Amino acid sequence: MKETAVYFIITLVIWAAIGSAQETLYPEGYNIVSNYMISSNDISTEDTLTITRTIKNNETFTLHNLYLTDNLPQEFEITSYSLNLNGEPITNYFSGPLFNQVIPNYITYRWVIDDPNPNDELNHFVDPDDSLELTYRIICQTNGDYTLPFHTLCFYGNLTGFFTTSDSINISVFEDNLFGFITGVVTTCLFRRFRQSIPSEADR
Repeated sequence: MKETAVYFIITLVIWAAIGSAQETLYPEGYNIVSNYMISSNDISTEDTLTITRTIKNNETFTLHNLYLTDNLPQEFEITSYSLNLNGEPITNYFSGPLFNQVIPNYITYRWVIDDPNPNDELNHFVDPDDSLELTYRIICQTNGDYTLPFHTLCFYGNLTGFFTTSDSINISVFEDNLFGFITGVVTTCLFRRFRQSIPSEADR
């Protein structure tokens, strides 16, 4: 039974792999944390990929003129998003998809939290101890292997300009029938393994 449980756990880890990374902030030496997390590196054409980005200001100064961007393959479509400051929804300027603006054959999305225009009414600041969270949901109906090349966060604070850098992320998209086939194979293998682990009458 223990062996069966181990196989089940391994399968869950493989199929529900969650990628998370802390981005590199420049200039360095400041306690401002920016994380980027994807719900899975493997999805089917019927699934939704969820990306969650969090920014935590652990410094003593306020962050302003803040915006976030992401560059996605043309086959990816953002269906919805939510943006919260300390758990409360906030207004923002959203633009996208913008084709070939940053990277050829990729589309760019941008979320502006604080517009630098002094006459603009969009002024959301990330004060000390504040947390900002952006979540967006993506679908892709074309199977294949894709790369999310890079995303960034930009803002000002303490009379300094800041930005983050990131590594590329690989996403595999499978057709739904293929996903079902693989799931069936895995389930069958686990069931057979489970049957083998049950003692026979002769062994009792």
